[in-house]
Amino acid sequence: MTNSALLVGAGGSVGAISRYIVSNAVGSPNGVTVVNVMGSIGLGVLMAQMTKGGISQEVALILGIGFLGAFTTMSAFSMDVVNMINKGEWTKAIGYFLVNAVGCPLLAFAGWRLGA
Repeated sequence: MTNSALLVGAGGSVGAISRYIVSNAVGSPNGVTVVNVMGSIGLGVLMAQMTKGGISQEVALILGIGFLGAFTTMSAFSMDVVNMINKGEWTKAIGYFLVNAVGCPLLAFAGWRLGA
């Protein structure tokens, strides 16, 4: 195993635990939204800093791919949408989808601009 893989694994374990704590504290499905919003803006700032040389590749591996990769949770988001649709909660599903699928990329862009 390479040092890079170990860095990603270390960050990922902390990210997964953090996601669990935040999601449970907030409750479902809003916990997933909070995690995705926080992760999107955080990754935007991180990538902007990496691009301009503000952080090392090692830090990007730990925080970006590791921590934030495990912290954000697209698969849980997808299942939440499916569950809402199956319950006939279309308005709730559409709002939830828009916040995560449109809002989070916009926040990633905002994070990029903040970090630049």
